[in-house]
Formats: sequence, structure tokens, C-alpha cells
Amino acid sequence: GNEGASETVEQLQIVKDSFPEASWADIIVLAGQTALEGAGGNDMAFCPGRVDALDAGSESETLAPRSYEPAVVSIRDDMQVKGLTAREGVALAGRPTSASFSNQFFKDLKEGKGSFSDEELALLESEFNPIVDQYAADEEMFKKEFASAWVKMMNADRFDGPKMNLCDGVDVETKKKKENEGKTSAAVSSTPKFTMQKIFWLLLTGAGAVVAHL
Repeated sequence: GNEGASETVEQLQIVKDSFPEASWADIIVLAGQTALEGAGGNDMAFCPGRVDALDAGSESETLAPRSYEPAVVSIRDDMQVKGLTAREGVALAGRPTSASFSNQFFKDLKEGKGSFSDEELALLESEFNPIVDQYAADEEMFKKEFASAWVKMMNADRFDGPKMNLCDGVDVETKKKKENEGKTSAAVSSTPKFTMQKIFWLLLTGAGAVVAHL
């Protein structure tokens, strides 16, 4: 479902009011990206131009995550539906849960420190565990591959003909924007941290029916 979506949109309203020509879809993606970069993630290219689905209707029901038993089946299905490789899917599982972006999630997962969902624990299965090991040992590798996977997912379905993507070759980094765009990024950066967590949830679970093309 879309629990929390309305509250998230309300927190970003200040950005929409300042830049009414920007779509909600672009604002939400930019918010998540700005938060990641500000927390210590690698700079990422931003490709604008998404459009909003003002009334998604019953189509939003198809966006809900699917769950299977055992949990590792859910992991495989989720990656396949999103067009992600195993490495990309595991990298995105390490998205930050605090204001600091690091590979600590993988270290804690390996050592059994903290509470984890069944899907997160399924990353310790033999097909994913070697990737977890690599990310736990090499934060630079993790951040690089996370950034690549994030951009790929945010630009998915931005079709330009049967094989091309509208974002091919687009390299607009949020930290190197011209003056007005910089104000957008600055406004997004002031969004409360709890809102950023909801933004990540909306983007990575596919539950955000407020946008049409993510």
C-alpha cells in the first residue's frame, strides 16, 4: 500500500511551491538522491522529465511488493521484476537507515548484530552471501555499485523507442546544478530525515502511486 505517502508529499510541498513546474515524480527522486549524497553517498547523475500520475486508480494495486516463502524467493522475484542483477539488488538493500551512509548494514548482517527482516536475512543465502561479504569488506565498492544501481532504477521505464532510454547520456549532478536548480536541491536537503526514509521506501518498494514513471 501507500501508507505514509501523503505525509511524505506534504513535507516536500515547500519544494513544489517553489518550483511548480517540476513534477512530483522528479521532486521525490531528487529528494532521495540528495539525501543519499548528503549522507555520504557518491554523486549521481540526475535525469529530470518524469510526469505525474494524478489518478493511478486500480493500477497502483499492481505496485505492491509480492511476498513468497521462503523469503529468498521474494528476493529473486523482486530483483527480476525491477530488472536488477543480484549485485544491484543486494547493493540497494544496503540503503541507509540513518543520516550516515556506509556499509555498516552488511557488517551487522554478517555478524548478526541487530534485527533483520526475513528478506534481509535471505541475503545470507549462498547465491547472495559472497556479494554481502564483498560489500562488508569494501565500502568504496559498495557505494559505487549502490550509486549505479540507484540511477538505473530511478531511470527505468524512461523509454525512448523500443531499445533506448531518455536518460542515456544525461549527466546532471545534483551537487553541480545551476543556481535555480541548486535552490531546489537545498530545499530538498532541509527535508526531515524521517521523511527521507519514507522517500526511500516509496522509491525502492515501488509503492509510490503518486508518480507515474520512476
